[in-house]
Amino acid sequence: MLRLRCLFLLVAPLLVLFSSPAAWAIDFLDGRVQIHGYVQESFRTLADNFNLNSFFVSQWATTLNLEMDADLAPNGFGPFSVV
Repeated sequence: MLRLRCLFLLVAPLLVLFSSPAAWAIDFLDGRVQIHGYVQESFRTLADNFNLNSFFVSQWATTLNLEMDADLAPNGFGPFSVV
């Protein structure tokens, strides 16, 4: 039971730290270029017979996804300004 409490004390601050806030983007050039994305933590364990006192870390992965949106021709481009 003591090990479970220690595990909770280690994992709880990480969950608060990495909880997802509201989505926002970084704007450049008066909003014509936007960069947005997310960070994700994945922590997985293995245990025999669901025993919480004896577990093994099987995977700890960090994912960073960044995307860029660019509006290069806001008023149209040549014959495509009508479309």
